[in-house]
Amino acid sequence: MKRNVSLVLVPIDDLTSKVITKNHITPWIEWEKPPIWKQGVYVFTDIRQTEFTVHIESGRYQAMAYPVTLELGHMKEIKIRLTPSCLLPENGLAATIRGTGTPGETVSFYSESRNQGYRLARDYKPGELMLLYHGENLDFSGKKAVLRDKNKEVFLQMGAKSEENGMEYPISILELEDISRDKKTEMQEFRKVESILSLVYETTVLKDGTFMLYVPMVPNDSCPVKLYYKGKFQEVMLKQDNLLELDSK
Repeated sequence: MKRNVSLVLVPIDDLTSKVITKNHITPWIEWEKPPIWKQGVYVFTDIRQTEFTVHIESGRYQAMAYPVTLELGHMKEIKIRLTPSCLLPENGLAATIRGTGTPGETVSFYSESRNQGYRLARDYKPGELMLLYHGENLDFSGKKAVLRDKNKEVFLQMGAKSEENGMEYPISILELEDISRDKKTEMQEFRKVESILSLVYETTVLKDGTFMLYVPMVPNDSCPVKLYYKGKFQEVMLKQDNLLELDSK
């Protein structure tokens, strides 16, 4: 009996921005058949629901639940970014950040170092696709980032990368909590020779008041990063292993 493809799930490691090609996760949808795994892609067939949740469990990545709306009879592809869990062995290419905070709050980090960022491959003008220069097969789809030059910066989220050019991304502007709602952030022009795109790494404080995540860094080194928490920015110097008490006075 012929099976009809309903949903294609592409898992992306949020630390490396690479597709997870090994079968390290278990995605499932309640009341539906298990997916077929094909070299990093999970294929669900003959889904009978139009609204459902894709649950993801893994020993290597944090569990998550991703809501999906599907038009019956049509195939849909989704890319889900997964955060490595604390069950992973110590990674020499990343700083480990553990800490405490207010349950449910988002904790975000990004580096202002040009060595930790990505350059534009061409000048950016509002409304265009953003073209990034990099030498690896990376996928920034769904990734939050900060784009800045000498005079301005803007927080944005990248859409799914272009199939025609794997380095092009549509972008949408993110309004942070401390940006006035009556003054919408506008995307301006950015010159490739001056601009740098820094990826944002974030997690949510758990119910027990703890959090954990990895942030890329040079081994055996320390680097300053920006921390965004509860609408405020502060600079933090990261080492290989870090413990932060965000609500301490």
